[in-house]
Amino acid sequence: MRANIFPLLILSSTIPFTTAFYPLDPASMPAWTLSYDYSGENFFNNFQFFTDTDPTKGHVKYVDLPTANSTGLAGFIPDDTITPSTKPVVYLGVDYTTPDTTAGRP
Repeated sequence: MRANIFPLLILSSTIPFTTAFYPLDPASMPAWTLSYDYSGENFFNNFQFFTDTDPTKGHVKYVDLPTANSTGLAGFIPDDTITPSTKPVVYLGVDYTTPDTTAGRP
């Protein structure tokens, strides 16, 4: 299964909250700057994998990033069409093939 994940971009501005709702001269407005870029290979930067037992008492086993990467549960989808100018496709999944009746599936 190939999942298309859209990049998450977080932008910040130096415009005070109180003046954000009033018309301003565009020339006097500060430029937007990119604060965090989670697109492509940057997707897992600052991504925290939850590894405790499921607080909702579900039948699942949460794993850390190295385990998710090594077992194919998270990572980048290999794609022959990826070039240096394109962003790799991120994959997050669940183990849907291994039955586990004790701890839950990763």
